[in-house]
Amino acid sequence: MNDKLMSNKLILTIFFFFPFTSSYCETRSFKGDIDWISQKSLKIVSKKISPDKKEITPLGNPSFLGARFYINKLGKLTKLLPMELVIKSENKKLKTNNPPITLENCQINPNSLIEASFKLETPFFSVQQRKIYELKVSLKCGHMNTFSFDFDGHSGQALTIFNISKKAVLKMKKHNIIGFWNKKIKIIYPGRGDYYSYGKVNLTKGHYWDVVGHELGHAVYDMANIGTMEGGPHRIDECYSKGLALSEGWASFFSAWLSVDLKDEDAKFEYMVPRRAPLRFENIPSDVCPGETNEWRVTGFLWDLIDINEDQEDTLKIPFKNFWKFTLKKGFKSTSSIYKSMLKSGFSPLLLNPIWEQNFLNRPKNISI
Repeated sequence: MNDKLMSNKLILTIFFFFPFTSSYCETRSFKGDIDWISQKSLKIVSKKISPDKKEITPLGNPSFLGARFYINKLGKLTKLLPMELVIKSENKKLKTNNPPITLENCQINPNSLIEASFKLETPFFSVQQRKIYELKVSLKCGHMNTFSFDFDGHSGQALTIFNISKKAVLKMKKHNIIGFWNKKIKIIYPGRGDYYSYGKVNLTKGHYWDVVGHELGHAVYDMANIGTMEGGPHRIDECYSKGLALSEGWASFFSAWLSVDLKDEDAKFEYMVPRRAPLRFENIPSDVCPGETNEWRVTGFLWDLIDINEDQEDTLKIPFKNFWKFTLKKGFKSTSSIYKSMLKSGFSPLLLNPIWEQNFLNRPKNISI
């Protein structure tokens, strides 16, 4: 390859690489509140994860075998979504948090131990660092085997990431809106920061459920081409550009849809942006920069379109499935683009305007695309 061609190729590579990574690969020097990347080298961890505690309860039949998985947060147990443990020796699968199965080997050898395993991957995503995480457990025949994982422990965080991601898939399947999800997302944990780039989600804390949902939201937003993906430093209570505010605000909106009750009168994030936590988006603090160039207010606006809690004159209650189909593959440049498109599609300004005003603190007539 000649020097001139090599030089042109290098210039193109640099040009396309930096604008994209600046969106979600921010350094701490940018003081980004949610999305950031560390310059420190990454500590490599084992792909093997394991429970922190095990309890067994007799089932009354030696051939029965069951398993339950929980996350333990300061003594409060939360059931994980069902997983299919693979029992290779029996060529069978056991679904956790479900009724026990019957194994012939357990009948022949009462109280024996059965080895089972599970990989943290689905056709839609995988949770991994260099290699996909794998959980291995020993199950005692004739018993319900209950495993708990500390919420802030390494294994518990990996499982929480898997659980939230699986919840996203299940909710979108339930609403029959999963068709856009056409590639497997690699979720890197622990990563060098919390950010999304080139089809990969990077996370540092799996128990920060709201941040997990936010970064996954970036991947969904990108795959579904909901809107523009602008770059640049940003702080959640400040104003910057309409496009960046939309992409960041939508990611938080998706996280809320995954994990927050639509009826919640005080909808908020628990961990997101510690300096402002808990981050209330049903009732946004007055010191937050007004207008659609603020991501926090974009989240509040989008949430008020679909939530079923009536505050002030917010009575729209659009089903998420309908709103999703309305925004799918539209490539919106700003929140005002969504607003104007909704008006053109027949949504009443009498219902939309109050939601805009109470979140952005200005009148819709002053907006521009």
